[in-house]
Amino acid sequence: MVAAGTPPQYLAPAVQAELDRRDVAYRVVARGGAGLAALAEAGRVPAERAVRAVVLADRAGWLLALLPVQYLIDFHVLQTRLGRWLSPVPAGLASARFGDCDPGVVPTLGAPYGLPLLVESSLQGEEEVFLEGGRRGVVIAVSGPDFARLTAEAQVLRFAWPPRIFRRIAQAQPGQRVAEVADLRPERRVAALLARVRELPAMPEMGARLLALRRDPKANARDLAAVVELDPSLAAQVMRYARSPLYGYRGRIETVHDAVARVLGFDFVLSLALGLALGRTLRAPREGPLGLAALWRGAVYTAGLCQLLAPLLPAKIRLLPGLAYLAGLLHNFGILVWSELLRPEYFLIHRMMQARPEVPLPVLEREVLGIGEDAASHELAHARLGARLLAQWGLPEEVVVAAREHHNEGYRGEHAVAANLVLAAASALRREGIGDAADQEPPPAVLTALGLERAQVLEQAARLLAAAPELDAFARSLAA
Repeated sequence: MVAAGTPPQYLAPAVQAELDRRDVAYRVVARGGAGLAALAEAGRVPAERAVRAVVLADRAGWLLALLPVQYLIDFHVLQTRLGRWLSPVPAGLASARFGDCDPGVVPTLGAPYGLPLLVESSLQGEEEVFLEGGRRGVVIAVSGPDFARLTAEAQVLRFAWPPRIFRRIAQAQPGQRVAEVADLRPERRVAALLARVRELPAMPEMGARLLALRRDPKANARDLAAVVELDPSLAAQVMRYARSPLYGYRGRIETVHDAVARVLGFDFVLSLALGLALGRTLRAPREGPLGLAALWRGAVYTAGLCQLLAPLLPAKIRLLPGLAYLAGLLHNFGILVWSELLRPEYFLIHRMMQARPEVPLPVLEREVLGIGEDAASHELAHARLGARLLAQWGLPEEVVVAAREHHNEGYRGEHAVAANLVLAAASALRREGIGDAADQEPPPAVLTALGLERAQVLEQAARLLAAAPELDAFARSLAA
C-alpha cells in the first residue's frame, strides 16, 4: 500500500494531494497498461467495482459522474430525479479541465477540479474499489471506507445499469416492470419505446411562415426573401449557398432576393430555408458519430446529391430539386428527436457507435433495441420518430416517407421515389465515409426503381465532392 503523504509518483498532482488531504492510502494495481476498462474486460479487476468517471454538463454547469466501468447511464433518470438535461462533455473539452492529467484521462475525483460528484449507488458498500488517478494506464485500489470518505460530499443516486438491464428499461413503457419488457416480441419493442414519447415539439414560428408560403400559389421570390430576411442567420446561410462554386454563378449576389431570383430559385430556397429552420429546433451533443457535426455533414451532403440526381430521374417520377434536397436534408431528423426525447436510447447507441464505428447505425439500432436483424425501416425507432414529427408539422408527404423509409431498400409504396433517392444518395456517400447508410453501394434494385445507372450516381457524387470545402463549412455553421 502507498500511504497518504508519500511523494507523488504515479498519480496526477491534484489527485495525490486530495488523497493526502483525506488521509487515504492506496495500492497501485497497474501502471503503463491499457487502463481500467481493459483490466475489467480481461477479468483482472471486478467490473462492478471498477469506477469510470464521466463528465456531464447542461446549462446549470458541469459535474463528474462515477459509475461501474461497464454500466450505461440512464439519462432519463437524471432528468426526472435531478431535473437536469445532462449530456456528456466532448473528450477534448473535458481534458482541458484536468490540466495536470494525461490527455484523455478523466480522474475519479471531482473536488480537486472544482466539480461536484454524482455517484452511482451500486458502488457503495464495496470492500474495495478501483480508480484511475489521472495518469494513462495507472489504476489504483482504495478501500470501501476510504472511497466513502473521498465521496462524502457527493450526491448518491441509482442512475446507471448493466447493458442487459439497460436495454430492458429502455424498451419499457411507463409503469412497466423490467421483467415484462424482456418478453416483448421484437415487433412490439419499438412501439413500446415510442409510446414513451408523449409530446412532440411545436413547429417553430419561422417554419410555420415558410410552410404557409409553400401553400400559397401566389407567393413569389420577393415574398420568400422577405420572410427569410426576418432571420439574419438564416439569410446568411442562403447567401452562402448561392455563392457556392457548386452553382457557378459569376455575377454579384447582394441580397436574398438575388439568391432566389438569379441563382437558386424559389422552390429550392424555400426548401433550404425550411430545412434549416426546422433543424435548429432540436439539439444534440456536437461531437461523436450521432452528434450535430456528423449529422449535419451527412444531411448537407445527402441533400446536395439528391438535388443533383433529381433532374436525372425519368420524367414521370421526377422530383423537383428543392423537394429532393429537403428530403435529403431532413432524412435523419429522427436522430435529433431521439436526442431530445429519448436520451437513454440516444446515448446508448451513440456509445455503441463510438466503440464500433465500422458497424452502420441500422445494424446497431436493431441489435441494441433487440428488434431483430430482419427488421424493416419502419421498425427503426429513429426513422419512425422523424417521420412522426415531420408529419405532425405538416411537411410534404415525400419528406415524411423519406424520413421513415430511407433505410428500406425494398420500399416501393407511396412516395417511394423520395425515399429511394435518399437511400441511393446516402449509400454512394457512405463510400466516402459520410453518413450512416448500411451499404457503400447504391442497391441495384433501388437504382432500377429510380431509372438511374450506378455510374450516374457516382458521377454526381464526384461533382458534389468537388465542392467539399464549401459543403463542410456550411455543415459546420449548422452544427455551431
